Amino acid sequence: HRIGALDIGDVAIWVGVVSAHRYPAFDACRWILDTVKADIPVWKQEYYENEPSKWLSNNG
Repeated sequence: HRIGALDIGDVAIWVGVVSAHRYPAFDACRWILDTVKADIPVWKQEYYENEPSKWLSNNG
């Protein structure tokens, strides 16, 4: 997982799984990301062209 400023396209989190077929691997990655986002507080600051930046959090 990353901290600090990220540019558009930078990797914030990398998840890798191994599976004999791609769809179970996609499902496993989705489960891991959903679990991380549910269990770990994540904050991000979004920047906009025509309005002030906003801090967003996944925990309400």
